[in-house]
Amino acid sequence: MSVSDFFFRGKSFFFPHALPGIQENIPSSINVWAIFPRILKLSLKALWVFKARTLFILLAVALGVGALTIITAAMEGASKKAEEMAETFGPSAIFVAGGNLMYQPMGNRPRTLTWNDIERIRTALPGVVSVQPFLLREKMHASATSRRHIVASVVGSGKNYQATWNWDLQDGEDFSAHDVASGASVCLLGTLAARGLFGSQNPVGKIVTLEGTPLIVRGVLTPRNIVAAGVEQDDRLVLPASTMLRRFNLDRKYLNGIRINFASTRNMKGNALRVQALMRNLHGIEEGGADDFLVISPLVVLQFVSFLRGGFGVFLGVTALAALLVGGVILANLFHLSVTERQVEIGIKKAVGASDSSILLQFLMEACALTLMGAVFGLMLGVVLSDILAEFDMLELKLSATVFATACLAALVVAFAFGLKPARRAAQLEPVLALKEGR
Repeated sequence: MSVSDFFFRGKSFFFPHALPGIQENIPSSINVWAIFPRILKLSLKALWVFKARTLFILLAVALGVGALTIITAAMEGASKKAEEMAETFGPSAIFVAGGNLMYQPMGNRPRTLTWNDIERIRTALPGVVSVQPFLLREKMHASATSRRHIVASVVGSGKNYQATWNWDLQDGEDFSAHDVASGASVCLLGTLAARGLFGSQNPVGKIVTLEGTPLIVRGVLTPRNIVAAGVEQDDRLVLPASTMLRRFNLDRKYLNGIRINFASTRNMKGNALRVQALMRNLHGIEEGGADDFLVISPLVVLQFVSFLRGGFGVFLGVTALAALLVGGVILANLFHLSVTERQVEIGIKKAVGASDSSILLQFLMEACALTLMGAVFGLMLGVVLSDILAEFDMLELKLSATVFATACLAALVVAFAFGLKPARRAAQLEPVLALKEGR
């Protein structure tokens, strides 16, 4: 059966049962695409006549599509953010933190890592290119000229900070091996710390006083725009670990963390397992005992973000599905009401020869036109809400062609799923009964 036969069941579109004299002038085959514009025009006219009903359905579908838009954009944004975080972390890097308290701030974790751990990791693990200490103090007072600023994070590290931490400099130069060996009074600034201490001035070569200790600014780090555990990563001051130990009276035995860089990104899962096994051996942890450290790799970062994304997606998915179902139910009820109110119109069309399939197609196209318009409004609503959420850093959202396609597909599914029954009811009306009951 051809497409024309399926939809129109006869020689003519509007007049399949017309009088013999008229029927003779009707072509034996029908161009489906030539007929669609005619149906669409009638459908749009009907929507314009019933403005209030059209508005209700538009709003119902728009809310569902708007929610779906935010979900799809959030999922794509989360994937993009996860990839960025893994890349920023360093694809060939592993970080070992003291304690195994994932949800406790770094500065409050028990210190279980030692300088001996660094030496053993450097010599015992294959493929390691650098192992550097990580010291941390939070909320230290700094000043420069007439400005004062509380630096969120003060970090002590080894040489080549930008290479070790995959964090480039936007100005100045990095620490040297001599700086670390001699405990030089030098530092690097994050962009927020630099702005807080020097405003728009270039801080390179100038002096920062950190709780009474003068430090020469060697360089400024590129911005990362990341907030971890409520702390802006760009609001930091970095200095050699040797300087931090000597000038700020820190514990000389324990470290906050250890940064390990491998020569290749291959088999990072295996590298993480080897680091864990070595650390358990160094710390004398028996089989079955809990780790007193936490191994973080790019895979862990991706898995954690994927877990959050999954939970968030389920929550918003149920919300969007409920909104779309509500929109569909409203569409079905109002279309059933529309069929009742338009019985005279349907009866007249069928009396002059309109086929069941033409009536069915008109009502389906009305439903599709309504839901697609609702999808457009829903997309606009979703874009506005996405901008608001992004402005407050509540979500990382990414709008793309996938978002648009998903919204339109959802709208068409709602149209066919909930518009088919009232459309079939309209198509099955008998002309005489429709005219009689419609009076």
